[in-house]
Amino acid sequence: MTALFGRVGWLRRFSQAVTGRRDLVDDFLKLFPDIDGVPDSGVSKDARSALHRYAAGKLAEKLRDAEEAWEAERAELVDRRALINEAAEALHENVEDEAREKRNLAREAVAVARQLQEFAQAGHRRSWSSGDCSRTTASWRTAYGSRPR
Repeated sequence: MTALFGRVGWLRRFSQAVTGRRDLVDDFLKLFPDIDGVPDSGVSKDARSALHRYAAGKLAEKLRDAEEAWEAERAELVDRRALINEAAEALHENVEDEAREKRNLAREAVAVARQLQEFAQAGHRRSWSSGDCSRTTASWRTAYGSRPR
């Protein structure tokens, strides 16, 4: 696991710290007060209720889903690397076509290893740069079909 996920990962600790914390939701909602004389200012009752429901349990569920997706993707890369290595080991250097295929598989194994390294590094970051945020937004769009809200 990484510093992001796992039994002691910071995302798990974050989830435990904020799940069900009505006071944090209320403090957040105070940032958007009703303004006298300005129609539709502040936060609607429906939005308040939805945010409270989300904080009460949906947030923890979404964080668990993210951890499961993260681990599934990591496991897929590990399996892919193992399959590539297994295929390469079955090839012979002294057969021209097999030697060429073995070199191609070696390049592919390096690319997968690089992906795993980037994956691990992303899991150890605690504060994301704007580049990470743009990738996160792109991933969100791929998964959910719209921009995060």
